[in-house]
Amino acid sequence: MDSWSLVMFNIFFTSWPPLALGIWDRLLPFEVMIDYPALYHLSQNSEGFSLKAYFIWIFTGLIHAVIIFVIAYQTFKNDVIWHNGRVANYYVVGTIINIAVVVIVNLKAVIETDSITIMSWIALLGSIIMLFIFFFSYSLTSPASPIIRVEPGMANAILHVLCSPITFAYIIFVVLVTLSFDLIVKIFQRSMYRTVRDEVVSQEFDVKQFTDLYYPLIKVKQIVAKASESALSLVNIQSKQRGYSFSQEEGPAVPQSDVVRLYDSRMPKLTGSSSSYEL
Repeated sequence: MDSWSLVMFNIFFTSWPPLALGIWDRLLPFEVMIDYPALYHLSQNSEGFSLKAYFIWIFTGLIHAVIIFVIAYQTFKNDVIWHNGRVANYYVVGTIINIAVVVIVNLKAVIETDSITIMSWIALLGSIIMLFIFFFSYSLTSPASPIIRVEPGMANAILHVLCSPITFAYIIFVVLVTLSFDLIVKIFQRSMYRTVRDEVVSQEFDVKQFTDLYYPLIKVKQIVAKASESALSLVNIQSKQRGYSFSQEEGPAVPQSDVVRLYDSRMPKLTGSSSSYEL
């Protein structure tokens, strides 16, 4: 890839999904969060922003990079990707890998998000659409254009990419292999190390046991419509603590409610400090 492709990759193609994930994603619907205050501990403890989570993401990125590189090397090591025997330069191969990586990044964001919203779809589809708009407009621009400097090797690169069946086979295969690793990890976590959120989802929305195995594909948006009519007890939690931050009755000898009932509002109020009532 040339410098313009790298700049667009970092600024536009792969920046939208994290922004949508960070701004509009939410753990569960608000009414469920109120019923289960223990869910707020997940964000208060910064479990998603810990040093452990950081290194897990770094390790996941390295695994993805190795898979993408190995499959690309084995696929394009002979350079022949067209039926007529024509070979491709590294600009064409870089464009193919760029498309595959953008698709993987967006689908990875879909797997990691907790709630799919309209903004999530805009970020997902907008990123991929912008990718093809850029490559079409950039690669079809003449290298002699005085407006923008285009690498000669990028001329008509997108047309060469779309004319090769190996391109589509590589993109589909590398996406499936790469994201299969993430899905396996998700299945293992949902099965062996269930979190408070997993328990709430299975209880509140009556999710069956077998659906927990592929829960990454079950999004909150699909089950938000099932409004909760009753507060269900949270599994493995002793009790749900809820209430007000203070109470006027802290164990007095005479409850305040009894005092209010004894007061006769029909009697006129007396002025002076020595006024008394016969109860």
